[in-house]
Amino acid sequence: MKKKQGYFEQIARNWDNEHNTPEEMERTRQFAFQHFHLNKGETVLDVGCGSSRLVPTLEAMIGDEGKLVELDFSGEMLKIGRKRYDPRFRNILFVQADGHTIPLKDGSIDAVICMAFFPHLSDKVKAMRALARVLKPGGKLTIAHQMNREELNRFHGNVDGPVKKDLLPDEPQMRKILTTAGFKDVVIVEAPGLYLVTATTPGPDHGNFWQRLDPRVKMACVFSLAFAVAFTPVHFYGKFLAYASMIILLGIISRVSIKYSLARFIILVPLLVFLGVTVLVFSEKEWLEKMLILYNLWVKTLLTFCCFGILALTVQFQHIIRSLESMRVPKILTVILGFAYHYVFLFQREAVRSMKARRSRSFGRPKKCDWRWQRQRLKSVGAIIPLFLFRVLEQSQRIYVAMISRGYRENSAPFPWMGSYVFCLARRDYMFAISFHLLLAAAVIM
Repeated sequence: MKKKQGYFEQIARNWDNEHNTPEEMERTRQFAFQHFHLNKGETVLDVGCGSSRLVPTLEAMIGDEGKLVELDFSGEMLKIGRKRYDPRFRNILFVQADGHTIPLKDGSIDAVICMAFFPHLSDKVKAMRALARVLKPGGKLTIAHQMNREELNRFHGNVDGPVKKDLLPDEPQMRKILTTAGFKDVVIVEAPGLYLVTATTPGPDHGNFWQRLDPRVKMACVFSLAFAVAFTPVHFYGKFLAYASMIILLGIISRVSIKYSLARFIILVPLLVFLGVTVLVFSEKEWLEKMLILYNLWVKTLLTFCCFGILALTVQFQHIIRSLESMRVPKILTVILGFAYHYVFLFQREAVRSMKARRSRSFGRPKKCDWRWQRQRLKSVGAIIPLFLFRVLEQSQRIYVAMISRGYRENSAPFPWMGSYVFCLARRDYMFAISFHLLLAAAVIM
C-alpha cells in the first residue's frame, strides 16, 4: 500500500485538472443522486475519497444535520479537499488513514460510500471487515464505479504504475468477499458505464427466525394461507379462527410492528366501506343474506390483506421478483409486476410536482364553507389530471430510451437495477415449510 500511497501523492496536484472537470463533476453528481440512497441526518463515511469530489453531493443528501467523514490514505489528496470544502461545511471531518484500519468507533456510521476505490485495496476482506465494524446494525455499504467491471479492468491494465493490477473481482468472488466480512443482502448491478454493489450489515432483527428464511418459503406459506382463506366456505367459523391464529403466529414470528401495521390498515378502510355500501344498497337479497355476504367479504379481505401485508413488510420487493423468477413464474408476469412497482414511484413523484405547481398558483386561505373556492379547486384538479398523465407518459418514454441506451434488449434481464441474487434453501427452510403446511392442512380438514 505504501507504493500506491506514494503514487497518489505524486498525481494529486494534477488530479483535479484531469478528473474533476465541471463536466465530470456534474456527471458524478447525477450518478450519486441516482445510486446513493442516503437520508437526511445520516453519518456517512466516504472511504477512498481522493480530492473529495463527492462532498457537495453528499452534503446535499444528508443535510446540515448529517455528518460526513472523508477518509483517504493520501495526505496530498486530503489537503485539496480541506482547502476546497473546510470553510463551507461545518459537519465534515477529514481523516488520513489506510482503508484496512479505520480509526473510527464501532457502530458509528450509517452508510459507507466506496467510490472508485475498491480495486486499490490490497486485502479486500480485511478492509470490508473494518467497514462492517464501523457501520451501525443495518448500515449500508455502496461500492460504485462509473465503468463496468470489464471497462475498469481494461482501463487499469493500460495504466503504468502500482495500480496496473488493481482489478475488480468477478461476481462470485465479490459476493464471497462481502459475506466473509459479515455483510448480507449483497446486490450486484453491472451495465455499460455502471458497476454498483450494495450490501448491509446484520440489523437488530438478524436473529429473527422469519427474516432468515428463504423468500420463496415465505411466499409459499403466505400464498397457501391466502388460498385457503379465499376458498373456505363462509359458514366454517372454526376454520377462519384457525387461519386468524396462524396469521397472528406469523406476525409474532416476523416481529412486525403492530403500530406500523395498523397505520397500513387505513388504506383498507375505503375498500371495506365500498363493499359494505355495494352489498347493502344494490343487493336484492334478504337482510340476513346481505349480512352473511358482507361478513364473507370483510373477513376474507381482512385475512388476505394481513397475509400479504406480512409478506410485503418483511421481504424486499427485489427478492419477491427474483423468487418468482426462480419459481418459474412466466416472465411476462414478473415484468409487468416489476414495472408496475417502478411506475408507482413515478406517479407519486409527478403527483407531488403537480400539486406543488397548483398550490404555487393559489393565493390566500379560503373559508371552510367557501363553496365557490371548493368548486374551483375541483376544476383545477380535473385540469391537472390529463396533464399529469401526459407527464408520466413522457417520463416513461425517457426511461425507456435511457434503458435502450444502456444496453437493455428484449432478452436482457428485465430489471438490471435490481441486481442479481443467490437464494439457497437451508434445513430450517424445509422444516418450517413442512411444519407450516401440515398445520394449515390440519386447519383446512378440521
